Amino acid sequence: MPLEGNANVWGDEIYFNIPLELPQASDAREEMTIGELAYWPQGNAFCIFFGPTPVSTGDAPKAYSPVNVFGSEEK
Repeated sequence: MPLEGNANVWGDEIYFNIPLELPQASDAREEMTIGELAYWPQGNAFCIFFGPTPVSTGDAPKAYSPVNVFGSEEK
């Protein structure tokens, strides 16, 4: 990093395209927790989850499709 780009908002998720093309990891998932950081292989995007998204069924974030989780905010 550093990365530059235009941020997009999808519910309580911020994501933006990055110049990486990585495959979906074997442990990729859709169910997220608040504060998790992920890479979305389907959209080549860096994602920050901070609340429900349009596909969530409750208060927890849910990715549109499986993402590669690589970090979370420190508590």
